[in-house]
Amino acid sequence: MKFFLRPRTDIVILVVAGLCGLALNLMFIHSKTFVGDDVTQIVYNKLLTQAHSFLDIVFCDQRRIRVYQNLLFALDWRLTPLDTASFRITNLVIHFTNSYLVYLFLRRVFSGPSFIGSAATLLFLLHPYQIGTVTYVMGLTSLIQMFFVLLSLNIYAAHGLNKPWLLAGVLAASIFGKESCVLIPGILVAYSWTIEKMSLKEILSPRFIKVTAAVLLLIPALILFKDPKGMYECVTGYDLSPVLDYWI
Repeated sequence: MKFFLRPRTDIVILVVAGLCGLALNLMFIHSKTFVGDDVTQIVYNKLLTQAHSFLDIVFCDQRRIRVYQNLLFALDWRLTPLDTASFRITNLVIHFTNSYLVYLFLRRVFSGPSFIGSAATLLFLLHPYQIGTVTYVMGLTSLIQMFFVLLSLNIYAAHGLNKPWLLAGVLAASIFGKESCVLIPGILVAYSWTIEKMSLKEILSPRFIKVTAAVLLLIPALILFKDPKGMYECVTGYDLSPVLDYWI
């Protein structure tokens, strides 16, 4: 379904929005301060900052299942140690990528006046909450999660279940970005029900179950990679087993 009636106008608006977003974020790029979780997760994490091997980085002692985050943190640390500039530039690049995915999703899904899609993308790009996520180093985790959510939505909106291995691969890969990506199949169900106006019986077809099972099958891998002394252990206070408590 065609959404953008005047694509040249949309491109101009998005370019201007991108430049505005870049200008706003560049105001914070040169701040050298690591704050909050940045300090414990990066600065004091010797397996990350003084890694001797690839596996040291991937399985560093905190949040070890977040593979992409750990790899990007290690790379950024080597580019600008004790300086947040490269970390924030990485966040900015991913945020711009996510904004483009928002643009594509709206283009695929909705019909209506051209400016609506551009305005929605502009809001996503420049919203203060998004800028706060970009400028906070540990916000990378949320940006990666959003990337996989939007990528999954775009694939599902464009191809449905006609390319099952592509969607299953993205869902499986998302788990190693952030563990809450296990909820993406639920987002796809909500999209189908509210926007595509499908019934739950149509949505929850055997093929859909098989494709989204890629996420569930990786839960044992998450448990395997979890640091038994990590910060998420015993968070409920109910004195349950570490694995059960972690998932609650």
